Amino acid sequence: MDKLAKVILAFNMLLFMGFGIGGLLFPLLLADALSIGLDNNLARMEFLATYGGLFLGLSIFMLVCFFNDVRTGLYCVATTMGGMLFARLYGALQVEAFSIVQSIYIVGELATLGLVVYVIFVTRSK
Repeated sequence: MDKLAKVILAFNMLLFMGFGIGGLLFPLLLADALSIGLDNNLARMEFLATYGGLFLGLSIFMLVCFFNDVRTGLYCVATTMGGMLFARLYGALQVEAFSIVQSIYIVGELATLGLVVYVIFVTRSK
């Protein structure tokens, strides 16, 4: 479990760090790629806080967990990906809109969640 758990945690830490840095430094470019309209300053601030601040903060927490408590880091990945998956599916039902980007996110979130739950609960008993 240890090696696989660390790989999963490191990959997600880098993924969130990339989105966090991108969200802070290139918010308009990232928002445009995600089809998110930032048509006013409050929308831009919220995007910066979420894609920049929250994602960067989560990546730093995952980095700390990588060196101190991998299991807690995996719980962070599982709850974050699970929450994003739930919210994305709920949103898809609410707005009845979908894109290839959203489809890729759903597949990635579902696969990550499944893998992390497997590593946390199944490999623990071995």
